Amino acid sequence: MASISPNNQLPFPGSPLFQLLTKHIGENISVFTMNGEITGELSGVNTGYITITKDTFSEEHIVFGTVISFSFS
Repeated sequence: MASISPNNQLPFPGSPLFQLLTKHIGENISVFTMNGEITGELSGVNTGYITITKDTFSEEHIVFGTVISFSFS
């Protein structure tokens, strides 16, 4: 599990966090946010948010400022 400080680390292109996340696109991820846990397939990384596909018809965009930690499975 990777714990982060959301206010200090945003996935900007070229940053180590951005590279880590993009390396795992297509893998299952569990993201712990201020509002609870979200699990699914990491399908996108953008400046300030990530996209998780929960099933074939459902995507969720997670603002990175709300992320407490994440882990890949």
